[in-house]
Amino acid sequence: MVITMKIKTCITVLCALCSISAVHSQSAQPIERVDMGLSVDWATVNLGASQPEEAGGYFGWADPTGTETSTDVFDNNRNWVSDLYGGVNPLSDICGTDLDIVHLRLGEGWRMPSLDELNELLSCPRRWIKQNGVNGYEFTGKNGNVIFIPAAGARNGENMNYVGAVGYYWTGTLGADPTLHNQRAHRLYMGAEGVNSHPAIRYSGFQIRPVWDKNYSGIYEVHTDSIPTDSAIYDLTGRKLNTIPQKGFYICKGKKYIAK
Repeated sequence: MVITMKIKTCITVLCALCSISAVHSQSAQPIERVDMGLSVDWATVNLGASQPEEAGGYFGWADPTGTETSTDVFDNNRNWVSDLYGGVNPLSDICGTDLDIVHLRLGEGWRMPSLDELNELLSCPRRWIKQNGVNGYEFTGKNGNVIFIPAAGARNGENMNYVGAVGYYWTGTLGADPTLHNQRAHRLYMGAEGVNSHPAIRYSGFQIRPVWDKNYSGIYEVHTDSIPTDSAIYDLTGRKLNTIPQKGFYICKGKKYIAK
């Protein structure tokens, strides 16, 4: 059952949410974000990582499971015939959809960056550095805040390539070139020689750097129905709880619940 919050309760909850700078994933990994003075906030780590220098996971585009490694997607004429990675007729933008693994793992407000948002980041000053022994780019936002993105290579099928030399990061934006039959999606490429956002084949295993949508209000439905007993739960400060509280609000899988 979904209940409507009273105005005073809304204000109290909203104030608590404003103090939260991270939403937890189903694996209980806190994700912090940085205001770069851009249209979205950027996460400080890759999806699946706990430190800025870590690669995190290697994901195919539009793979909500995060586990698919197949490259068997074409027929003999190089036509895309697989249902994987968005299928034969993929969406032009998967940001915030059920095919966006960031949105699924981290919850409301979090998603993959779009091509426009990536290009916005690429317009910021950057320098190729080695941070704690890991090569990558340090980006400086309009307000002086910085993030580090590591050169963690890529996965092709089960094989890893170029780790420590270059980096590849997905956006949620499909490539628009009709000669490629929607087989590719835009990604960040970065190496010591520079960066670009040209499309790559959708089955490629790249990293993802999540973004926080500043247009997300933080107000969403409050539920009183039961949740799976094996799901991680948190209080409004982001602290993991061992049990459901007897009274008050708590968060599970990006949704807010109330115990009465």
